[in-house]
Amino acid sequence: MIEIHAYHGWGFDSSFWDNLKSELPSEVRFKAADRGYFDLEIIPEFEADSTIKLILAHSFGLHWAGASTLAQADYLVIFNGFDHFVAKEGIDQKRELKVLNRMITQCERHPKEVLNAFYENCFHPQKHDKKTPEFINKERLLIDLKSLADCELNLSLHDLKVIGFSGKEDLIVPIKRTKAVIEKLGGKNFILIENSGHALPVVNSSECWSFLSSVVPIFGQHAERKESE
Repeated sequence: MIEIHAYHGWGFDSSFWDNLKSELPSEVRFKAADRGYFDLEIIPEFEADSTIKLILAHSFGLHWAGASTLAQADYLVIFNGFDHFVAKEGIDQKRELKVLNRMITQCERHPKEVLNAFYENCFHPQKHDKKTPEFINKERLLIDLKSLADCELNLSLHDLKVIGFSGKEDLIVPIKRTKAVIEKLGGKNFILIENSGHALPVVNSSECWSFLSSVVPIFGQHAERKESE
């Protein structure tokens, strides 16, 4: 039994994965985690009969998934991820911290407006119909937003196969930062998708599944079976 756990990024919820989930074969067990920005927090657990375990992590989801969770997986698939969100030095660091701090200040006063602007940047270059939920856990949003200033992965993952995806027009996380975290974790596969941005698994779910099934042998078997049905 293949089991997948999926961790969304900042400002989203478990529904972020709905499009990609629809691409998966029905026999794959899929569980989406939820950080609790708009509803209850959900942290899934792997079932005892799962023989192949995968974790999908989008952006900040790679950080809040946690080392103990990642250590249980056979495969880690990173979408638009990063080791550190803000540059470590120089002009880029000053500029990115300034943008982040402005976002924090605005989120304290007008979280809904901040989320709406964030979604515009996430879905670029496509249009979107993402609606901001009525209930917003502002405290949780702010805690995680502030943590982006100095977050950094401290992982030692052995025997874990790492695969990375990035959208060529990502306005949130530079492509070089996603490439860097894939290399840091020992990943050999990095896929860059044209005409896509930060919300890659939502907008380009079919392409993501196509590439994923080509580089992960177990998915390739299921993809062939699905096409023949």
